[in-house]
Amino acid sequence: MDAHIDGKTFHTSYRELDMNLRGLTALFGHINVKLDPVKESVEEQRGFTHYIRLHKQIRPLLHSGNSVHLDIDDNAAMQSHNVLIQDKKTIFFIAQLALATYTLNGNLRLTGLIADKQYKIEILDLPNHIDRNVNGHAMKSFPKGMIKILYLQAIG
Repeated sequence: MDAHIDGKTFHTSYRELDMNLRGLTALFGHINVKLDPVKESVEEQRGFTHYIRLHKQIRPLLHSGNSVHLDIDDNAAMQSHNVLIQDKKTIFFIAQLALATYTLNGNLRLTGLIADKQYKIEILDLPNHIDRNVNGHAMKSFPKGMIKILYLQAIG
C-alpha cells in the first residue's frame, strides 16, 4: 500500500491536516514524501525528518508483522492501525479524529495481546499542540501514564 506525507493543505478538500496525522498515517504504508521538502517550512521539514526516522526505527515490525484492526466503539470519531509480529511485539496507531459521538469513548481493547503477560508500552508520538505538563487537549489532563512509560497488565 502506498502512503505518503503530502503537504499541509489537502489538494481536493483544501483542509489542513497536522503533520502528526499525516506522518503517522503514512507509517503504515510504503512511506514516501510527495512534494519537494526543501520548499516547505522549517517546521514541516522537521516533521518529514522525524517520521522518516521513526519509520526506519520500526520498519522491521511494520513490514514483517500481521496487520490487525482494532475493534473501536466509535468509528466516526477514531481511527486505528495495529501491526503484530511473532514475538508479540506490536505497534498501535490510534487517532481521535473528532469528539466522541457519546460522552466518553468505549473501552479500547488492544487486539492480539496475551492475557497473562505483562507488556511495556512506550508512547512513540503525541500531537504537537498538546502541552504535556498542562493539559491533554480534549482531555482536561493527561493520564499519568501518558507522560511516562506505561506497564500494562493484559486482561482477558
